[in-house]
Amino acid sequence: MRWQPRTSTERDPERARGLDIDEYLALGRVGRVAAAPIGDWLAVEVQHPDRRLGRFRSSIWRQPTDGSAAQRLLSSRTNPRQPCFQADGALCFLAEVRVPGSRGNTLDQVLRLPATALEIRREAGRERACEVLSDEPVGVRAFLLAEGRRVLLAPAWPELDEAEQRDRWLRQQREGPGALHFHRGPPRLWDHWLGGTAARFVVQDPGGERRLLAASPDPRALLELEWDLSADGRWLVSTVDRPGEGRIPDRGLALWRLEDGARWTLGEAPRQRWSQPCLDATGRRLAAAVHERRDGAHGPVSLGLWTLGPEGALGPPRRLAEHWDRWPEPCGFRGDEIVLTARDRGRQRAFAVHDRTGVLRPLGPAEGCMEVHEVAKDGALVGTWHDLLHPPRPVRQTPHGEPARPHPLGRLPGPTTVLRRLPAAVHWEEAQLVGAEGAPVHQLLLLPASASAAHPVPGLLWVHGGPVAHWADAWHWRWNAALFASFGYAVALPNPRGSTGYGQAWIDGVYGNSWGGACATDVRAALAALRADPRVDAGRVGAVGASFGGWMMNHLGGRERGLRCIVSHAGIFDHRAMGGATDIAPWWNWEQSGGPWTDPAHERWSPHRDVAGWTAPTLVVHGERDYRVPIDQGLALFEALQQHGVQAELLAFPDEGHWIQRPANVAAFHQVVLDFLARHLGGRPPTPGPSPSPW
Repeated sequence: MRWQPRTSTERDPERARGLDIDEYLALGRVGRVAAAPIGDWLAVEVQHPDRRLGRFRSSIWRQPTDGSAAQRLLSSRTNPRQPCFQADGALCFLAEVRVPGSRGNTLDQVLRLPATALEIRREAGRERACEVLSDEPVGVRAFLLAEGRRVLLAPAWPELDEAEQRDRWLRQQREGPGALHFHRGPPRLWDHWLGGTAARFVVQDPGGERRLLAASPDPRALLELEWDLSADGRWLVSTVDRPGEGRIPDRGLALWRLEDGARWTLGEAPRQRWSQPCLDATGRRLAAAVHERRDGAHGPVSLGLWTLGPEGALGPPRRLAEHWDRWPEPCGFRGDEIVLTARDRGRQRAFAVHDRTGVLRPLGPAEGCMEVHEVAKDGALVGTWHDLLHPPRPVRQTPHGEPARPHPLGRLPGPTTVLRRLPAAVHWEEAQLVGAEGAPVHQLLLLPASASAAHPVPGLLWVHGGPVAHWADAWHWRWNAALFASFGYAVALPNPRGSTGYGQAWIDGVYGNSWGGACATDVRAALAALRADPRVDAGRVGAVGASFGGWMMNHLGGRERGLRCIVSHAGIFDHRAMGGATDIAPWWNWEQSGGPWTDPAHERWSPHRDVAGWTAPTLVVHGERDYRVPIDQGLALFEALQQHGVQAELLAFPDEGHWIQRPANVAAFHQVVLDFLARHLGGRPPTPGPSPSPW
């Protein structure tokens, strides 16, 4: 099938260079956006690499809503982040505060910059004006505030009293964490060991009183919580985990009336997980979504609404937009409507659902990716907007701007010439392919400006992670397609079975030990389409992927002929070993229809079974602190390829987890991967720069 152009762009050879690695690293990474109460400016969290400390650090900027240039409010010296406003206009945020007697160690605490200090011109003056609002003994992870009340999410050792918390923390800074003793799993999560501290809620009342909020006796109940505080400061809602069938936690909701600490439990049901709860301004309405219901394969998702009375929740939730086959992610309320975002055919859009009729209507743009951080008092959507060729930028979309495309406020400092140059260097298209069983498979394709039938370029098939995830018209900081297209590659981004945004049946098609079935067939259809494109050199096609995408690389490596090279990042290689070592072993074993010790078919799609057929040169990338796909998977793949005489390279990061996050490591990752691709596919090699020592 021929590609159908989605956009047309100017192709000026003088401006067709696109992005380089250093330019990519220098781009400010916009995080949390908050609207000032008076509504004429936004507080914007922006990350930049700190070469001295070797990590990204945040600063906070004042971005006027008229689009004029931003002004830095707070430097990265204390790593300020998570900005939000009090009703009086004071800006609150998390920042690093030195702990007395700890030899320079810091803990995250909540700080406040009074409204009067926001106008101080000298940055040092503003920082001196900040007031520290918390002194939690083990720091603060996140916080919410409303009407003078603050709720902190703070870690603590459940078995210790308040006086002993700081002493234990100081001792750990000197001596290390020591032994960890577990009675049930998982012992690890993503990139860190569990045990020791557990999250708890700390309430700071308007009068200054500090009190603890009883959450759950289970220290893992708030492990990966989502929460919200009503604008009147009276109600708090949080997801709460409890042990479930097959040791997979079920996830219900807990609702607190903060005036007296009364607590209600909502939505608890076997094999079900609620997510993203949000409260209206008065706490009388609560919306949340079900994103997992393990009935059969992975039953339907839904949006639920509770109407609350003075004594808590009344009855079960009403289901809204039941026939809408997308994953709703509630963001807030606007009058009689619930504002939400949802992935839809390679985009992420904002919608509103009427809380009585269930009528759904679009709010935001039909293109790109809209992320709503808050719904302002006047109904404006505040957050970020981005697409394949533009990184996230702050946006404030007024209610009267719908459904027009939002106007991102892109006056933050940075290499703006790069952003103007990129759309001339790279353009993108989309197509619908024929996948397994004749089903349509949606795919995006990025092409460098130089690509043509007369001058075909090398091709890259990229498979996303998940597998319940998607490629979209969105900027991606981990695997940036525009960056790779800038180096001369046609980058194909397919959304095979399991991808979100195409209905629940499409997601369910990847469950039940079926990764190598219809999903892999869909990916092969994308590979065939890439090779058939006249602007792509069919003899110079490689494949890259991370996490589930890395598994697909390992699957294709042993079964697919003709690939010139493969990059497998954090890819699963041996299903049996994965089932005993990953931090989500119960979920993994359920997804594969049984554990490796009980189901003979558990390994039927395990890539290690096909390694004898592997021929493509391969770069294996892995972080040693990756506990989702442990590094043993990458090491076993690297060893197996060497044993079978396959040209293989290993890029290991001892200080990284499932994601590569430190600036120097991000640079080295791109340097090595792009150099590897250039050697095997003939794309533009990266500019020589620092890279890991060769062994």
